[in-house]
Amino acid sequence: MFRKSSIWRLTLIYTALSTVLVSLVLLVLYYFSVGQVVRAQDRNFYEVLAQHQLLTKQLSQTEYQLQFGPEFQLSESLSLTFQADDAPVDVVGRLSSVPVGIAMCPEISRFPVYQARYDDIEILSGCTLPAYNGRVLIAQNRQQLDRWIKLFWQTSLGALLITLVIGTLSGWWFSRKLIRKVSAVNQIARKVEDGDLTARISIGKSGDEFDQMAMHINRMLGQLEDNFETVRGTTDAIAHDLRTPLSRLRLRLEHLVSQETETVKADALADVLEELDRIILTFKSMLELTKLEHGLMNAGDHPVDLQALVSDAVELIEPLADENRQTITVNASPVYVQGDPSLLFRVIYNLLDNAVKYSGENASVLVELTEKALIIADNGVGIAEEEMTKAFQRLSRLDSSRTTPGYGLGLPVVKAILKLHGMKIKMLDNEPGLKVVIRLPRPTGSK
Repeated sequence: MFRKSSIWRLTLIYTALSTVLVSLVLLVLYYFSVGQVVRAQDRNFYEVLAQHQLLTKQLSQTEYQLQFGPEFQLSESLSLTFQADDAPVDVVGRLSSVPVGIAMCPEISRFPVYQARYDDIEILSGCTLPAYNGRVLIAQNRQQLDRWIKLFWQTSLGALLITLVIGTLSGWWFSRKLIRKVSAVNQIARKVEDGDLTARISIGKSGDEFDQMAMHINRMLGQLEDNFETVRGTTDAIAHDLRTPLSRLRLRLEHLVSQETETVKADALADVLEELDRIILTFKSMLELTKLEHGLMNAGDHPVDLQALVSDAVELIEPLADENRQTITVNASPVYVQGDPSLLFRVIYNLLDNAVKYSGENASVLVELTEKALIIADNGVGIAEEEMTKAFQRLSRLDSSRTTPGYGLGLPVVKAILKLHGMKIKMLDNEPGLKVVIRLPRPTGSK
């Protein structure tokens, strides 16, 4: 089971990120909407202040007072009023008087004003400037703008609350889904740790990254299971195939020890040594196969004449073929590849040797070499399709080969050598017989 603390931790992170993102969007929206209006109105207000500071220096008092007439006050948001100090009742402008306690510019004061035409009280913001023997009140009506600002922040607060709710719910859903998938992987990992190599992660239908990861992990587990099965099968094969020669060797040694005479015949010792050599060769081949499979041997970069190797291998195997009354037909073109000539010769000879041994008497063997492939085919009894893959497994011997000497390492070594040279081998039904196809790499040219 997945832990609830992990779900809520991820939910908190998701909700926090969502809230921060929405807050940034709201701030940017405020800056380019309501904020733009606020900045424009403030800029207009301070521009008027600067203008009247200049007008008091450029105009006479009479000319200056004309600026407060209705025809000059075209702005609905600004109110200009002039009041003389020596005649407080002498007021020119939109307001009937200048309120007491209004701050001097640039400090701003807020004060109420009764609007008779609207029969309403409005709150203005402004300040006073000294002008001649009086003072000028410059005020602006920000009530509508303040309402917009208040409405914007109320709406923003509602949006943030909705974000918190939706973010928490969606974050909890996504986090639960994420933790569930991670927990599924952990459960499978625990089963594998306990020795259950058949455990697999279930794959959904969405095909997302988690499903892709599950597919790769399942493939890895499948390969791991195959490797363990191979090791188990190798162990069983060693126990099965080497038990007989070792037992036979022990019996021969017991027989020699039990003889009353002190002299031992050379033939008896030769048989024992021959049996030991076969066992040592088996382990030597297994070590060589391990080196080949793990890339510990170098294929080399020498140009190899495959046509010459085929000719040498056929010449070497012909006496055995003649003994079985078999015919070998060769159709080989000049082909050169990069690699180790001795290893490639072992491949060709091993495959020819198998064809001659298992195809039966009076069989025909065809060797065909082209730039694309090397084919060795016979018309013998062949191999069942289900046993073709098994033939390349280490220490695996088919039923038809149990009566002949060997420990099932020839074809695995062949496959490993070909892989080292960038080649692939495949068995096909020759109808009748067996066809072995080796796909060659791109030719490097003739010598």
